[in-house]
Amino acid sequence: MANLKVSLITKTQATDREVFLWDTKSHGLGIRVLPSGRKSFVLQYRNNERRTRRIVLGRFGVLTLAQARQKARKLLVEVQEGGDPAQTRQDTLKDATVRELATRYLEHHARHMKKPRSAAEDERLLNLKILPVIGPRKVRAVTRSDITGLHRSMSETPVQANRTLSLCSMLFACAEQWGMRPEGTNPAKDVQRFPEQPRERYLSAEEFSRLGQTLREVEEDGSVRPEAVACLRVILFTGARRDEIRCLRWDWVDLSEAELRLPDSKTGPKSIPLSPAAVQILAGLNRPCDWVFPAVHGRGPLTLTTSWKTVRNRAAMTDLHIHDLRHSWGALATGAGMPLQVIGKVMGHKNLKTTARYAHAGRSVVHEAAERVSKKIEAALCEGEPATVTNLSG
Repeated sequence: MANLKVSLITKTQATDREVFLWDTKSHGLGIRVLPSGRKSFVLQYRNNERRTRRIVLGRFGVLTLAQARQKARKLLVEVQEGGDPAQTRQDTLKDATVRELATRYLEHHARHMKKPRSAAEDERLLNLKILPVIGPRKVRAVTRSDITGLHRSMSETPVQANRTLSLCSMLFACAEQWGMRPEGTNPAKDVQRFPEQPRERYLSAEEFSRLGQTLREVEEDGSVRPEAVACLRVILFTGARRDEIRCLRWDWVDLSEAELRLPDSKTGPKSIPLSPAAVQILAGLNRPCDWVFPAVHGRGPLTLTTSWKTVRNRAAMTDLHIHDLRHSWGALATGAGMPLQVIGKVMGHKNLKTTARYAHAGRSVVHEAAERVSKKIEAALCEGEPATVTNLSG
């Protein structure tokens, strides 16, 4: 127990379990610190049945300490008069719509339990795919038929349909946890997913050459910003994910050790080794701010959408995605004989099965190189010209 102060709340650190600080000034008022670091004001009390109840008043930072104390006093008066605020809120939640559930899901789950990009993708799918169809429905009234119909309506985009189904499953799992539906009634459970064909697009040796030439051309004629060209080249040379390089900060760059040290990534903290070519690119950049590749306007990192469209259109590879550069790096590494464990470590894979998908692509690279050598020999034999040695890495 302590007299809650803003300074005390601010300096209280998260642990691997919930932490509570109880106020001596307002009976039952406390601050709860989750392992995620999220801090919320709570009120704990006993109802008429002498059952201990706890209700969240609001998030610290949104609700001030003074406002939390005022809100707690008001609710305690309700309790003294025989009320049960927690039960009242629970009853209200049972009548909530899917749109209200979505708002609660984003605020209390996605934005605190997921990475920002994943939370933003959840919000996008909710607004574009889910809420227009079942948003007005009561949470407790949504059936498996409703979810099946939503899923099937997206059959032309099976990958996105399956992602939407997964989000529905998480959404209604939270609804059960929050008492908005009875347990074991998730309407997305057992809905059959569409088969997915994994995307496999790898650059050939000729396409690598064409892409390199295009990057030189757009840099020379100024049709793409030099920073964007440099960013794409670093992605090519490292096999890193787009945003791992696009959102890179100078604090994470160690040129002397030829390494990037990311405090967080899709798979957690990560180190990325830098080739001499990548080091040379980064060493030649200006440092106007904390971002390695800053946006033209504002304080954030650059966006690559327009620049990449220009590059791939100029290179006549309109089907090529930026993420395919990462796949191509993995395929080349496999073709060069690099062990899968090493490739997985460099690329930040948690599961070796993810890395193993590049094995067949690596074999195709080897076959392509062998075919090129064979053609050289064939030409020499047919034309009586001396055969020349070909650099297999080219």
